Amino acid sequence: MNMKAFALMLGVSTCALASGAHAQTTEEPASGTAADAQFGDIVVTAQKRSESINDVGMSITAFRSEDLATRGVVDTADLVKVVPGFNYTPSNSTNPVYTIRGIGFFEATLAASPAVAVYVDEVPLAYPAMTKGAGLDLERVEVLKGPQGTLFGQNSTGGAVNYIAAKPTSTPEAGFSATYARFNTFDLQGYASGPLSDTIAVRVAARGVLGGDWQKSYTRDDTNGEEQKIDGRITIDFTPSDSFRLSLTANGFSDRGETVAVQAVKITPQRPATASPALLNYPLAPPNARAADWKPGLPDQNDRFYQFAARGEYDLSPDITLVSLTAYSHFKTDSAYDPDGLTLSSADYFTNGTIRSFSEELRLAGQTGPLTWIIGGNYQKDKAFDQVRIDVSQSSQTPTIPGVTPQISEYVHFSEQRVETIAGFANVELQVSDALKLQAAARYTSAKRDFVGCVRGDVGLERTLETIQTIFNNAVFGTPAFTPIPRGGCVTLGPVGTTAATSFIPTLVTGKLDEDNISWRAGASFDISPSAFLYANVSKGFKSGSFPTLTASASIQYRPVTQESVLAYEAGVKLTLPEGLGQLNGSAFYYDYADKQFLGTIKDPIFNALGALVNIPKSRVQGVEASASLQPVDGLVLNVAGTYIDAVIKRGTGFNSSAQLIDFAGRDFPYSPKFQFTADGQYQWQMGTSGLEPFVGFSVLHSSKTNASLGGEADFQLPAYTLLDLRAGIENRDKGWKLLLWGRNVTNDYYWVNSLRRQDAVVRYAGRPVTYGVTFSKTFR
Repeated sequence: MNMKAFALMLGVSTCALASGAHAQTTEEPASGTAADAQFGDIVVTAQKRSESINDVGMSITAFRSEDLATRGVVDTADLVKVVPGFNYTPSNSTNPVYTIRGIGFFEATLAASPAVAVYVDEVPLAYPAMTKGAGLDLERVEVLKGPQGTLFGQNSTGGAVNYIAAKPTSTPEAGFSATYARFNTFDLQGYASGPLSDTIAVRVAARGVLGGDWQKSYTRDDTNGEEQKIDGRITIDFTPSDSFRLSLTANGFSDRGETVAVQAVKITPQRPATASPALLNYPLAPPNARAADWKPGLPDQNDRFYQFAARGEYDLSPDITLVSLTAYSHFKTDSAYDPDGLTLSSADYFTNGTIRSFSEELRLAGQTGPLTWIIGGNYQKDKAFDQVRIDVSQSSQTPTIPGVTPQISEYVHFSEQRVETIAGFANVELQVSDALKLQAAARYTSAKRDFVGCVRGDVGLERTLETIQTIFNNAVFGTPAFTPIPRGGCVTLGPVGTTAATSFIPTLVTGKLDEDNISWRAGASFDISPSAFLYANVSKGFKSGSFPTLTASASIQYRPVTQESVLAYEAGVKLTLPEGLGQLNGSAFYYDYADKQFLGTIKDPIFNALGALVNIPKSRVQGVEASASLQPVDGLVLNVAGTYIDAVIKRGTGFNSSAQLIDFAGRDFPYSPKFQFTADGQYQWQMGTSGLEPFVGFSVLHSSKTNASLGGEADFQLPAYTLLDLRAGIENRDKGWKLLLWGRNVTNDYYWVNSLRRQDAVVRYAGRPVTYGVTFSKTFR
């Protein structure tokens, strides 16, 4: 089904469902303005039970679905607009990379475990490629900062994002929203919810996006960036008795759009002597967000994902509940993209891959006198296949072996990884007095990862590697003997052996990681008064190791990174201002890291500089955060928040992107701006007794400069930027409709969020230029 047909069907079906629900409205609309409704306390489940966000002794940011929609947050990448310290970075594939407080893992391999884990209703989206449709039809989103190894199933050192999906309702209701925006973009969403019987309720939601090719080639008449996305979710709640509840969910997405094209800003041939005039004289991209270049026919994306999840709850007694969370997830990609920003085939990528993931969590939660407790276990089994074919037929040809004239046109690198994780955990909270609470938690995790991978080449690459085998064997053993490379087989060379017959043999690389750890957390919180809350925590967190999928001429390049660990300290305060004026929160944190994982570079004897995963022995992160939510007058809501982060390597050496050995000590983490600031304000008022409520608002995001490379190289600087969004509209809550006019990046600021070296060019990933649109939404109850 094409996107236009889907959009039409979605609109017709949603309106029909909405019309049926409208006749059965049973709820009275709330009084006051929407500004009043969006201000106040939020109930969260960060500790796997419902609590006021202002009573949770940890750093957590939460937003309701209506706030996210008003500020244009539709997926995980958009959280950078509202969560200081959160960053999204595009990679040279379809995999997003998320960072919190400077802690991320910039690795595009499908099976790379993230430093920031994402969940929907506590069910893991185990790998970042699975997270694109997570923001559909929400109740709220919660962003937890710092190590999250004790209560959530995936160990993550940076933090966790937990989406809370909207649930089936006990009375019929429905709604839709329709958006038309610049670049001829259509965005249609809808949901319908209600009971099928006394014990069964259902909710169906879907979203379709079409259009939006916002990039323009600066060398020819061509455009790029079109979106063709479909997201869907169906949830069935079954409540046969007061003590048993079962929720079944199926969700998924299809993304057939075009990946963002990059801007080539510097030509850097890896082998200048063989670079063609077309490459050496290629025009560079102008400083314009829309200007980019790509090979005709690229980029093209085809990602599909589905997940089935079941949540069962059984009350063993009034104070003890057994919870089971079971999920199966499947992701598949078959895409083409052009990460070098050129119309030449310097590095054209063609990917295909699959992830299958099964997870189960079983836990008991209860309360015994002043003690609230949780005990349980997790099991997860994943299998991932990841393959990339790279067309380098018009590159400068990277090998630099004397006497070799390679004729390499393409090569393929692939990996298959199997991951099995078993964990047991416990969490207790003791109410020592009316004011003081103590917490302790621990999790034991065992993770086993098996790897198989290599590089396969064309005839030119095979001939080149055979020649290299001969040269190395002559130099080491004085004999030309070698093992010939089979046509179409692996060309990755094995390690040096004791004889020519056992050295430099083409090999299928295999590897294993068998790791375990105990993560823990201890904390205390104290109610100084009904309006003042203090907390302090110390925790130990881990992130599992990983194998890369990369271009490897030698098996040593597939060396994995081992698990990283962090000892984290944090203290904070949450203050409720008198007379409903607002809320002030602040925290300070210090992370002591061992073996922090980064994407770095190794010096390759054939290709000179190649990407590789590296562990940095010692590093640290320190910083402060502050936020304020204020309602100085009726109808006016102001939210401001800021983060200062100082993330520095203390000890470690390695290679920069030019394969030069450098000392990393004192250098900042990549993708870690020192300052981030967000502000949002909205004023809404009533127009007499008409029921109409106009509103105006703004949002500001500021991010200071950072760098995209481990070595802090000048070519990869990411300058500071400030984005301003504006909005205005009118709504009638009695009748359930809202009209919103909005503009994003209204000052048309040119900025970029990533910069990388790709084969023969340094490229930038530019942010979107000014966009504007109109959204109409309607609910039926």
